[in-house]
Amino acid sequence: MSELKNQKLGLHTTDLDDIFEMAKEQKDLARQRRADIATIKSSEGMSGVDSIPVDMFKWMTQYKGITVEHFPPHLFPPRGSITVDIRESYNLSSPNTQIMLVDFEVPTQMVFFWRSYSLFSDVPKGVEAEWFIKVNGVSAFKYHGSSMDNYRKTLALGQDLSSEIDALQEIAGGSRITIEGTVTDSSIPITIAARIHGWLVSSNTMKIWNSGS
Repeated sequence: MSELKNQKLGLHTTDLDDIFEMAKEQKDLARQRRADIATIKSSEGMSGVDSIPVDMFKWMTQYKGITVEHFPPHLFPPRGSITVDIRESYNLSSPNTQIMLVDFEVPTQMVFFWRSYSLFSDVPKGVEAEWFIKVNGVSAFKYHGSSMDNYRKTLALGQDLSSEIDALQEIAGGSRITIEGTVTDSSIPITIAARIHGWLVSSNTMKIWNSGS
């Protein structure tokens, strides 16, 4: 009777044997997993881990007692930091084709985590805008810009200053960040703009982080 039923289901006896064997293997694996977790619970004195895979739990136990006190300060503003978001926009037309867009001096006894910057221009066809980004008079971001034109920064990313370019720089107190903008000769006003974004952290806080105390 069972053989007839198997034929109606389209199964052969050998197919059923394979299915039963696979089910048995899965059951054995589950039993072994429960036994491993019970052993780890007993040795570590921990509980409530039945839903955590054994390998993951073994990896996690090496960090038992360690707490995360700070997120990476170059990516997330730490508690007590001072946010910085400077943006400037000007209209240029001949003969005035050059303008200082950003001139920011990092306060002494502070560290500036420079998260990103933005560039914008509405130059029409035939007119070119270019930005010169410097820290203490030295060009920054050597490999930002056009790789086909000596990495000149002549192309903005978006329609405004909301499109950010990663800076990820840690700038010491007393340093000066400048962004200068230029446009080629134009008889009509050209908008050129720049923005820097980041946060300031006190030097004392940095010393505590670096020493681990």
